[in-house]
Amino acid sequence: MLAAAVIILLVLALCFLYGWAAARGLSRLAGGLSFQPPATGLTILAGLCFLTWISQVLSLFMPVSLAAFLLVLAGGILISWFYFRSEGFPAIRTENWTIPGALLGLLVILSVLENGTHVPVNPDTGIYHAQTIRWIESFRVVPGLGN
Repeated sequence: MLAAAVIILLVLALCFLYGWAAARGLSRLAGGLSFQPPATGLTILAGLCFLTWISQVLSLFMPVSLAAFLLVLAGGILISWFYFRSEGFPAIRTENWTIPGALLGLLVILSVLENGTHVPVNPDTGIYHAQTIRWIESFRVVPGLGN
């Protein structure tokens, strides 16, 4: 469960950094002179969308495995270094947070952690899902499942 917690925190941090970079890049493309960062939740969701797109593009050229993750992690480190050097580290905006919202977010994270450590209960997991995941990790594009 500790490993799952570390992975969740790493993914949240990467989503935040990529979301911040996407919002900043779109602001520059739109010619915005002053950049007002979006709320933290929206930043994380934008980063999740951007990382999903990146992983789909990477899956066309390489297996989605440790190498792809290390590329995404290197991009996150580069983004954090760039913003730390140019504008200061992207701050998490907490002015709109409420206690019930923070508690709900904590409960969601804890439930994902708890459910993520269960043994799979779907009977298709050993027949279909595990093999599909192995194909996706091993080959660039799964035959028949490409876009």
